[in-house]
This record gives sequence, C-alpha cells and structure tokens, in this order.
Amino acid sequence: YRERSVNKVIEDIKYLKQKYGATNFFFTDSEISPQRLKELSTAIIKSKLKIYFACYTRPTKNLNLNILKIVYKAGGRFFQLGIESFSDRMLKFVNKGTSAQSVQEVLKNMHKLKIKNLVYMLACIPSQTRKELLRDFKTASLMQKRYHVFSLIYCLYNMGKYQKLYEELRDRKFMIKSKT
Repeated sequence: YRERSVNKVIEDIKYLKQKYGATNFFFTDSEISPQRLKELSTAIIKSKLKIYFACYTRPTKNLNLNILKIVYKAGGRFFQLGIESFSDRMLKFVNKGTSAQSVQEVLKNMHKLKIKNLVYMLACIPSQTRKELLRDFKTASLMQKRYHVFSLIYCLYNMGKYQKLYEELRDRKFMIKSKT
C-alpha cells in the first residue's frame, strides 16, 4: 500500500476541476487516517480549492473535533465509517483500533459540524451473543436518531484470510472452507 503524495492529489484535483468543472470528489482510499485527512484538508485550504469531498475513515479518538473542523473548512461533507459494533469487546475482537466511546464522539462531532455519514455495522461476529447484537441494534438506532446518521448498513461478518481469527484458526490446523 502506498499513499499518493498530497501535492499530487492537489494537482489531480486542480486538473479535474479545470478540465471537467468537477467540484465534488470521493477519495476512494480504503481508509484515510485522521493525520492524512488533516494534511489533505490543509493542502486543499491553502490551494484555495472550492470543492466538496467524501471519503472512508475510521472513527478513532484521533479523528477529533479540531481535525473535523479543518476537514469541514476544506469541503469534507460526507464520510463512510466502518463502525462494526458499539461493543468494546466486539471492537477488540475485530481489531478495529476504536472504542464505543471514540465512535460516539466522532458521530457527535460530525453532527455538530453537519457532516453526513454512512455507517457500516457487522452482525454475527464470531462469539457475539444475541444480547450483544440486539444491544448493537438498539444503540445504532439511538445514534442514528441522536446524531442524524444519514444511512446505516448492516453486513454479516465475513472472515478474510488476512484477519487475525483466520490466521489463528489456520495455525491451529482448523479446516477453513472458502465460499464464493
């Protein structure tokens, strides 16, 4: 994985804006870190580009209100967030690097700034109890109402071969069948 330099991204935006009149962009990086988002947003502001953009990011404690203010000033208006769960136990299991508290704080701050978001959640995470899943549904509904989450999508947990659980099962000689 390599990130394109911020200067190259700015050049690309200028080119697309000049050639096609583009003003709305979606950065399809699989997940932009808060630091990278801050650097990119600062460069957009310094370049005086009048654009709007969306991207994928992770709701970590580092995605704080100060960074989100810079992002908003640069034109950040829509985020796709892989929240997965509101349970700290499940977040630790899927190795998200987030917490229920950081997720709620990011949603609250985005709401303050009127940044829309689409939230991805996971259902049927291995070892997730029915009670935990129902609590996630209830909390997700509450967060959607409280912070005006634009859209909430639930997906079934799907184990990938680069995930910690897959590696542990393989190392313990479990048979893993692939499905298409």
